[in-house]
Amino acid sequence: MTKLEREMLNYYKHSLELYEARLEVLKKPYKKSEVQLMSAERDLVRKKIKEFKLKIGELAGTLEGS
Repeated sequence: MTKLEREMLNYYKHSLELYEARLEVLKKPYKKSEVQLMSAERDLVRKKIKEFKLKIGELAGTLEGS
């Protein structure tokens, strides 16, 4: 594994932790006027979490192969 790959893997893991923490915050109830905005942000955060998990899996697979 190269240094760059290790750094990327650490970056993705850290970002995943941050997005998961943000998702927990977004799960809390909001005022009616904020619900639509929070719902859209929650969907975006879920999408990012999914992307980071895929990238982490790809990098982990690459690292196991080398």
